[in-house]
Amino acid sequence: MMTASPLTLELQAKQRDDVLDILRGLTMFIVVLAHAMQHSLLPGEESILWMRFIRPFQMPILFLISGWAMAFSFPPKSHAVFIRKKSERLLLPYLVWMLIFYMICITDGSNVFTFNNLWREVIGSDFWFLRALFFNYLVIWIGVLVLEKWRIQSKWGPVITVVLGLVAVLLIRKIDAFRPTANGWFYQWFLTGYLAHVFSDHYRDRVRAFMNRYKVRIGLICGVLLITMACLVYLWDISQNLVAYVTIPCICFVVIGFSRILPPFISKLLSHWGAISLGIYAIHWCLFAKSASWFAKVVPNCPYVIRVLALTAAWMLGCEILIRIFKKTKVTRYFLLGER
Repeated sequence: MMTASPLTLELQAKQRDDVLDILRGLTMFIVVLAHAMQHSLLPGEESILWMRFIRPFQMPILFLISGWAMAFSFPPKSHAVFIRKKSERLLLPYLVWMLIFYMICITDGSNVFTFNNLWREVIGSDFWFLRALFFNYLVIWIGVLVLEKWRIQSKWGPVITVVLGLVAVLLIRKIDAFRPTANGWFYQWFLTGYLAHVFSDHYRDRVRAFMNRYKVRIGLICGVLLITMACLVYLWDISQNLVAYVTIPCICFVVIGFSRILPPFISKLLSHWGAISLGIYAIHWCLFAKSASWFAKVVPNCPYVIRVLALTAAWMLGCEILIRIFKKTKVTRYFLLGER
């Protein structure tokens, strides 16, 4: 049996990472666009596209991608190094940005400083994605430790791990302090991404052969389903869970199917956004969200679509500029972007 050369394996890994970055960059742009749609609404206005179509999947798909990416580093060679890296990458920036957002709220009068309010921000801040993501990594890591303690080494190890994690999440949700973080809905998408990667990697030859043959057709079918679902939400009040279950895999397969034929500029831009997605999420929400409502009131006569596009462009450009600035020093790169 012929084996792939090291160069071939390296190129395959690079292509895999490129597709993942494109998908992450696209979903992060969707999150920014959705927040722009939310904050551009004036009193009495509503956006069905945002409320019924984009909102149900905008955050779950990020957890799905994160779960998929987690499988690259599991099982970790060093548990101590794994936890340290995830703490530096997710927990530390969360605490710093949470404090920045809290101080902004105190400055504009929407909050007051007390130690009780500060603790509430730590465990339940609106800037919650990084906190919840770190918690999901932690739950899977604990499951892996349990399996190693029991010396369970089998192909069902990942399934046992996520089942133990799901039980842990349901139990932790009973504790008030952890309820804002232990969200079973987002955790299930994280688990889905993790398990999908584990089993697709286990059957990689079959999966690769199948996708190479049918991925364009699957992408076209999923594209049609996306458009159909976007139209249906205008006609019926479809369950948000159903919208998420249909749209999330469709978006993934559309990106997988058509990532190679994207114009180079679009491909590089989405990959770039995927690589700096943490910074985009933190900056656009912590620094720019407060100014969004003011922007909508300043230009009330502009059509809603124009307000959304202008705000999205301003947020993305602002994030790009600030990330470039933050990368110039080790302190800001470490504490604000989670990078060494």
